[in-house]
Amino acid sequence: SRHTSAAFASAVFFSTVYGEYHPGSAAKPYIWAGTIFAAAAVGYSRYESGKHFPTDIIAGAAAGSAAGYLIPRVHRSSGGRLSIRPACPGARAGLVVEFTL
Repeated sequence: SRHTSAAFASAVFFSTVYGEYHPGSAAKPYIWAGTIFAAAAVGYSRYESGKHFPTDIIAGAAAGSAAGYLIPRVHRSSGGRLSIRPACPGARAGLVVEFTL
């Protein structure tokens, strides 16, 4: 499910980056809970509307969560030389990977 994948990628990305910028924040668990709840609601709405099977939603959630967690890690560890970002031209979705020497 592309909707579920995008929702989980956004949720995990936002929560991960927030945690890195605010390591001592008491709001971190609430940020994670709120964003994951919102992403799960997207997945559930796709199931409830009959658009996807549960396995589609689980796979989308896993792929999106991995992307949302790994992309900020890659940016941080490459010193800004490696850039990975989502690309959604039209009805397609993918990643753009750039490496600067």
